[in-house]
Amino acid sequence: MRRRSKPPRKSWPLTPRTKMPKRSWSRCPNMNHQTFSKMQIANITRKYLFLNGNREKIELEDIDPEMGHERIMEHYSALYPELTNANVMDKGIIDGFHEVHFQSLAGTKG
Repeated sequence: MRRRSKPPRKSWPLTPRTKMPKRSWSRCPNMNHQTFSKMQIANITRKYLFLNGNREKIELEDIDPEMGHERIMEHYSALYPELTNANVMDKGIIDGFHEVHFQSLAGTKG
C-alpha cells in the first residue's frame, strides 16, 4: 500500500485588502479587571482533639505550628498512652479552626 501525501497547507492570504485580526493582550477581552478583589491571606490555628476509648473529647494545645501531626501525637503520648496506637484524622477547617482528631484504636471492655 502506498501512503497518500497530505495536501499542502494553505497560508493566510496576506494581500493589502485582507489583514490579520487584531489580537488583544488580554486572554478575555470582555473581562473587566476592576471587578476582581484582592486575595486575602489568613492564619488558621490548628485544634487537636483526642477521642479516647470512652468517647471523651480532650482538646490538646498546638505546641508548635511547624510540627507535623504525628510529631504532636508523639509529644502528647507521654501524657496519654493511648495515643501511641491512635489514628490521625484530618477533619479540615471547622468554625475557623483546622481540626485534627486523634482517635484511639483500643476500646474498653465491659
